[in-house]
This record gives sequence, structure tokens and C-alpha cells, in this order.
Amino acid sequence: MESELSTELSIAEAERLDDLVQVVEQGMATFIQVGRALGEIQQSRLYRETHDTFDVFCTQRFGFGASRARQLIGVSGVVDNLVENGKPLQPLPVNSAQAAMLVKCPADVAIKAWEHAVNTADVNTDGEPIITAKHVKGAVESVMGNGAPPPPPPPVPGRSKDRLGRIVEPALEGPYKENASLVDAVRKLQSAKAAALMVADRTGGEWVETPEMTRLFELLESTLKFAWYHTTCPDCRGDVGKDCETCNGYGYINRSTYNRLTDEQRSWLNPL
Repeated sequence: MESELSTELSIAEAERLDDLVQVVEQGMATFIQVGRALGEIQQSRLYRETHDTFDVFCTQRFGFGASRARQLIGVSGVVDNLVENGKPLQPLPVNSAQAAMLVKCPADVAIKAWEHAVNTADVNTDGEPIITAKHVKGAVESVMGNGAPPPPPPPVPGRSKDRLGRIVEPALEGPYKENASLVDAVRKLQSAKAAALMVADRTGGEWVETPEMTRLFELLESTLKFAWYHTTCPDCRGDVGKDCETCNGYGYINRSTYNRLTDEQRSWLNPL
């Protein structure tokens, strides 16, 4: 039974309700903030002055019922759990569909399942994990069924592919794998950025200069991505150590160098 509260909101409560409603209506860029706003409205019963129930309030004010609201509240709680108790600097869910697969899991299982999903996901051309809701669901089933997630399959030697989809030459497998540390650094940086933005959204966060912080994170990310392995050097053709002006003897080039190649140089780089 709900506690006895006056249906009339105090001035502070009314102002807080206006702020929270604005968050939900505008989206504020992330599902996490929407879930938190809805959770506070429900928990504090800030709807009580105009509506009898949270369900009716959501339906009439936002166009969705309490079921969808509870889902958003749940997924924001999942992300908060991952930030506070999960593996440091791992990527976080970027949409509600990913996090929704973890809502019904105990907190410790959700952490293990998300870590398994991140570790076993394919990556896109920017080195970022491709995590679908289906993939997260499979990770949950794996953790719940086995008690511990199986390790990701080991890479097949000599079958790595670069940003153009070309198979990495055997001589460049070593540099390619070493370069993967930069990809991992970018992932950690993106996770740190997401966690920092979440802190900025909490009490006291008004002291955080969010635009400047975002700018610095993006600068660091672009600096790291500048050094990423893009593809084999078309001039020395992967001959590591050779005196080559295009790649400086590395055998591979970054995206910036690739963008400056002539059509003749690129012609050799047709996917194998």
C-alpha cells in the first residue's frame, strides 16, 4: 500500500516534477536518464497531484504505459549496476534493447553476462563491439546455464582482416596484433566517457563542465584512432623494415595515409 502523502505537491516537488518530465519528453540523449527520471517520479509519487496512478500519468503525459516505464527504469538500473560494480572501463550498453536482456538477472549474473557479451562480440571497422540484444540474451543463457561464461574462441592465426577487409599478410600479423592494444584503449576511453557523463547527470554534476569534458574525450579518441592499423602499405607491400617513404618501414599505414593514396596505389589494395 502506498504511503499517505498529500496530493498537493510542494513548490520543490512541483519544480522537480517539471525537470523530470522534461527529461523524459526530450529524451536527454540517453535512455539511462529517462529511466532515472521515471524512477524518481514513481518512487516519490510526483504524479499524485494530477493523476491517481503512475500508469495513467505515463499514458496521458508521455503516450506509453507503466509497463514501458518500468522497463526503462529497469534498464537504467542495469547500467548503474555495471558502472558501480562491473569490470572497470568496459563498454556499457548503448541502447535499452541491450540492457533489457539483463533486467531480470541478479546483479552479479548481469555483470558476468555483459562481460561475456562484450568479450565474444564481433567488432566493426572502428574496433567497436557489435552487441545486439540477441547476443546479450545468448550471453545470459550461457552464464545462467553454465555458471560461468566460456572463454571467447581463439583467433585463427594468419586470418586476421584489416579495415579494408584484406587478409593481413603473415609478416604483419605481429604488428597487427600489437596494434590491437590501441583498439582496446579506445574502448576503455569510450567506457570512461560514458561513466563520466553519468556522473555529470547525478547530484553535484552541475559542477562538471560537460562540453569541455566531452571535447577532451573526443580529442583523445581521435588521437588514438589516428594510429590504428588500417591496411598494408601498397608501396613496400608489407615489407617491414624496408626504406619506404609511405609507411616509414612499418609495413602498414593508418587511415590518414590511406586517404592520401593515389588511385594507382589503391588499385593494389583491392580486397583479397
